[in-house]
Amino acid sequence: MAMQSPKASVIGTTVKNIATGAILGALAGFLLDKENRARGAILGAIAGATAGTAYSVFATKDLQKESYEDVVKRLGYKGDGSLIRLEVKNTDKDKQYYKQGEYANFVVKVIYLTPKKDDEPKPVALRTYLINKDGSRILLGNDEFFVLQGGTPIIFSFPICSLVNSGSYTLRFEVISKEGTDGQEATFVVN
Repeated sequence: MAMQSPKASVIGTTVKNIATGAILGALAGFLLDKENRARGAILGAIAGATAGTAYSVFATKDLQKESYEDVVKRLGYKGDGSLIRLEVKNTDKDKQYYKQGEYANFVVKVIYLTPKKDDEPKPVALRTYLINKDGSRILLGNDEFFVLQGGTPIIFSFPICSLVNSGSYTLRFEVISKEGTDGQEATFVVN
């Protein structure tokens, strides 16, 4: 079974949302504008495609960078010391089970704040582990990169290849910086 890349999956979903909106809008416009059905269909398609685009932007809002000010407001950060935090969300919100050939996709957002807003990128490391049933951990990745203050999203895709057996799996994500560390876990089930 061929693996579909995460990027292709996001693009495919966005295209489907826009096309579905355009088709439904064209149909509604065609039916509602009894004087000029072609005009109604065109205007409906434009409105529907716009709605599909807006829905796609809303559905992928976790993939967008969050400004320093927005994070401060959302978390109620008072500026008392540095803050490093991880937020992990499964991008496939409605999906309960995965099959071989799919990806389990997660947005790992690194939240980084200091009392004084600074536009200099800060180095962090992101470690990803697979936790076995006996509690032992297998290091899957150790990535080092720079983040600006605010919320920086990173896409993590776990391929469900033919070697992955059915069962429940736990991933542990840890962010490490000189200001501190934080970790979060995410689970998924392979059918």
